[in-house]
Amino acid sequence: MIEANKIKLEYIGDVPEVFVNIVVTTNSEKIEVVLKDNHEHIEQIKVNGELVFEDRIEDEDKKVCNILNGLTFKEIRRISEMIPIEQLEFIKAGIQMNKKKQQKRV
Repeated sequence: MIEANKIKLEYIGDVPEVFVNIVVTTNSEKIEVVLKDNHEHIEQIKVNGELVFEDRIEDEDKKVCNILNGLTFKEIRRISEMIPIEQLEFIKAGIQMNKKKQQKRV
């Protein structure tokens, strides 16, 4: 999908450990969704620039960095091995993006 220019990945600096900004543009609408602090937490939804949903995480224990801090390496490995490899293919693009960004910093 990246090679076909159907999606675009960009690095955004100075954001929490988990931050994803998704923008979908059609002929009639622009929808923006922000995932923040946790991969399953939708913080904002905007439709054509109008905020239609907002939910901020105030409890520090629900943020992903705190959840991961409580897991052992063995638990993280067990969880990751349960995920079918096909579902992880998209991560390659993110790894490449992070490598390029790191090279620019060095």
